[in-house]
Amino acid sequence: MKRVRLMPNPVKRDNGTYYLFVTVPADIVSEAKGSLVTIPIGDRTTTTKVGTHAKASLRTKDHVEARRRFPAALAAVEAHWDSLRQGPVELNHKQSLAIAGEVRQLMIDVFDDNPREPEMWERVLKQDSLAQRGLVNELQVDVHNATQRLSTLEGRFGRMVDAALRRHSLSVTAASRAKVLELTARALSEAATVNMAKANYDYSDTGETTRYPAYERPKNRQPQKVTTLTDILDRRIEDRAQGKDAKAFGESAVRKMRLLIAEFDDFRDDIDVRTINPETVDGWRRAMQATALLSNNTIKQRLQNLATIIQYGMRQSYGSLFPKSPI
Repeated sequence: MKRVRLMPNPVKRDNGTYYLFVTVPADIVSEAKGSLVTIPIGDRTTTTKVGTHAKASLRTKDHVEARRRFPAALAAVEAHWDSLRQGPVELNHKQSLAIAGEVRQLMIDVFDDNPREPEMWERVLKQDSLAQRGLVNELQVDVHNATQRLSTLEGRFGRMVDAALRRHSLSVTAASRAKVLELTARALSEAATVNMAKANYDYSDTGETTRYPAYERPKNRQPQKVTTLTDILDRRIEDRAQGKDAKAFGESAVRKMRLLIAEFDDFRDDIDVRTINPETVDGWRRAMQATALLSNNTIKQRLQNLATIIQYGMRQSYGSLFPKSPI
């Protein structure tokens, strides 16, 4: 009995606008809640906060256009899920410089047609210089405090760095973030200098440069070994057969437990124990009841056997597999 996994599609709301609406995977519910994800919608982007779902307007009422925009939006969300699973990554120097270069280029592009007044860029350059020294205004004393300097850089450039990292679905270590902040501060001072020259009617420096490399994604970490219910059962069978007074499982009992695991994994279309949650277990119970092929007592016994395997896995992993019991 296999549950069909439906692929997400654009969702039409009451006002006729199509939306992306994607449920958070069960294995990253706690990590995803409250996180921000940047999603491309046509030639623009939008940033949304994740709750139980990732939701964003596709900004169209046309079904064909919604389907055209949907794949890129969904890919960004799924890249965000992968980033949360992987955890913070360490960027090398080249990757950090590339991120800073992207922020620099964006600042130049935004003001290319209308660079405003030169006086504005003079103020920007002054504030950037103060921030790089760890100061907010000229009245402060420069005490060369590294912690204060990082805090000041965060306050002035942090949101722009966040946006740049989200565009690549990146979660980075504190050390990598500090590096990107430092390089972004310098890059934005360069951008302000280019923009100020344009404001003074000088477009000889377009801002184009080869100083900043193109960004290349970090190589994927070695995939984490997937633990299955079968792995846990095999360990349980082995342990039961050890010792002087061992009472090994009989062949019939082992066969029944393997069949139970196969049917449960087939129902949820997954083998990774980390994705088991109470909703999945309850869904399996309801599915068995709906077929009317098994008595309620048999279903209850199957759930108890499943619970026994899961609880054994919890004890053997000291809570690392199942921080909270899924059953």
